[in-house]
Amino acid sequence: LSVEARLRVEYTNSFGDSTSSAQQTSRHYFDLFPTLFMGWQAAEKLNLNASYSRRIDRPGYTQLNPTKMYVDSKTYIVGNPDMLPQYSDNVNLGLMAGQHLAFNLGYNHASNTTSQLPSYEPDGTQYLTWGNYGKTNLVYASVSVASLPVFKWMQWTLNLNGLFTNTKSDATGFERNNLTGQVYTALSFTPGKDWKIDFDARYSSPIMFGNYYIYPSFSSNLAVKKNFLDDRLTLSLRLDDI
Repeated sequence: LSVEARLRVEYTNSFGDSTSSAQQTSRHYFDLFPTLFMGWQAAEKLNLNASYSRRIDRPGYTQLNPTKMYVDSKTYIVGNPDMLPQYSDNVNLGLMAGQHLAFNLGYNHASNTTSQLPSYEPDGTQYLTWGNYGKTNLVYASVSVASLPVFKWMQWTLNLNGLFTNTKSDATGFERNNLTGQVYTALSFTPGKDWKIDFDARYSSPIMFGNYYIYPSFSSNLAVKKNFLDDRLTLSLRLDDI
C-alpha cells in the first residue's frame, strides 16, 4: 500500500492594460491545490489506485485580449479581460490487470467553465466572446486493452470510453445533459521479416456541451512499412483518414 499527498499554494498577481479599449484589469488571489494518491498491489498482476486532485486553467492571452479577430466578413471572436480561471476537482479509480488490461472510473467537477459564448449584433453579425459559461459535471468510465499479443504476428489495442456530461449556464440557468461514447482500436501486423502493417480507427458519437453540438466523427488510417539494409533504410506508405 502506498499513499502520497501534496499541497500546492499559489498566489496570482495579474495586470492587463488594453490601450485600444482604454481598459485595465487587475487581479490578486490565493489558491490551494491538494493532491492525494493511493495505490494498492492486491496481487502480482493486479493493481488498484485512487486519486483526487484540484486544478486550475487560467485563460490565455488571446482569450483575454478584447481586440476583434475576424473569422470571416460576418463573424468575429473577441476576448474578455474579465474572464476568471477555470477550477476543476477530479476523482479517479483505476484497476490494472497485468500489462494489457486497465479499467478507469472517474468524476470531474468544473466551475467557471471556459467557453466561447455566441451573440449577435443588430445587423446580423455573429460574434463569439470568450467567457465563463458555468458549471460542468463529468462522469466517465473506460476500458483499455494495450498491445495485446493475439497472435505471434498481431497485436491489438482497444479503448472504450463512456462519458456523461452535465453543463449549466450561470447566466441563463440553461442546463444540458449528454451521454457520449468513444471507441478507438488499432491492429499491428508483422507478416514477415522487416515488414510491418498498422491499422487504426476511431469513432465518437455526438457531443453536446453548453451551447455547442459536435457532430459524430469517424476516421481510419493505414500504414505499411518495409525495412532494408539491416534496418538502415525504411520505406513507408501511410494513408490518413481513409
